[in-house]
Amino acid sequence: MALNKSKLCPGCKINFHCNSAAMLNCECNTIKLSSAAVRFLKSKYKDCLCIKCLTNIQQKYACIKAFEPGAVFLISLIYKNLQQDLFL
Repeated sequence: MALNKSKLCPGCKINFHCNSAAMLNCECNTIKLSSAAVRFLKSKYKDCLCIKCLTNIQQKYACIKAFEPGAVFLISLIYKNLQQDLFL
């Protein structure tokens, strides 16, 4: 069985080398994700993502990590308030 196989990333649709058969050697093992990012990934994807997509998700959820567990609710309130302030 090949340890390093080519896969199509479900996020960006590029081919990448996946080493999920040996997780300690897999490139994705270098990415540390918040619990919110992990929940998002589990809800949206059923297979591995490339390192670029994982890094993008890590960066997008980095600001949310500081506010967990009510981060999504809090950020949506801030966004709504900003919208109201802009249009008053």
